[in-house]
Amino acid sequence: MIDESSDGVFLPDFSGIQSVGRYEIQDKLGQGGTAVVLLGRDPYIDRLVAIKLSKTSDEYL
Repeated sequence: MIDESSDGVFLPDFSGIQSVGRYEIQDKLGQGGTAVVLLGRDPYIDRLVAIKLSKTSDEYL
């Protein structure tokens, strides 16, 4: 699924993503015109982290 941001830029829907690299995705914190910020958990250090993925990041598409 694709979301449209307020400025008309289309970004992927991140609701189905469970992990990015070693980070476990907990929630979507926000989205702008070119990026999305996800709340993740780093299982190695057992801490919450913010993960920013830009529209040009190929690794999550």
